Amino acid sequence: MNKKELVEYMAGRTGMTKRECSAVLDSLLYVIRDGLQRGEKVRVAGLGYFEVKHRMPRTGRDMNSKVPVTVPARDVPFFKAGSRLMAAVNDERR
Repeated sequence: MNKKELVEYMAGRTGMTKRECSAVLDSLLYVIRDGLQRGEKVRVAGLGYFEVKHRMPRTGRDMNSKVPVTVPARDVPFFKAGSRLMAAVNDERR
C-alpha cells in the first residue's frame, strides 16, 4: 500500500476527505521525523515505536573488486512493532 492508497483507505474508513486525511498523515510523519531528529523515541500506542540507532563504522568489501572498504558510522531510523500490531498481523494470517 502506498501513500495515495493509504489516504484513500483512511478517507473511506473515517468519512473525512482525502485532503484532510493527507494532511493528517503528513502531520503524523512530520511529528515522527521531528522527534527522531531530536533524538527522541516516538511511541504510537497500538503500533509500536520509532527510534534512531547508531551504527558503528565497519569494514565492508566491494563486491566487484573484493577490495576492503570502510563504511562510516551513521545513524539509522528503526521501527519496533508493538504487541497489538504483532498479534493483529499473526491473527490475520491464520
